[in-house]
Amino acid sequence: MLKLITMPAGNDRTYWTLTVLGQPVAVGHASSPTAAVEAAMRWCANNGYEPRGLTVTARTGVPGGERVSYEATL
Repeated sequence: MLKLITMPAGNDRTYWTLTVLGQPVAVGHASSPTAAVEAAMRWCANNGYEPRGLTVTARTGVPGGERVSYEATL
């Protein structure tokens, strides 16, 4: 199981955190939520993971925008 969370980081940036098989493995900042998802998928590819069926599991309003949770199978 892969879990990805994106949230606003201020200054038009998006913070993201990636958990694979229950272990936090990567964090970063990107220029947009779409770029954050792309960065996380690139991390997966570079580290031998092939996520399938990435779907939004929750959306929560937070100051500055929206916190979005995604999940996928490996």
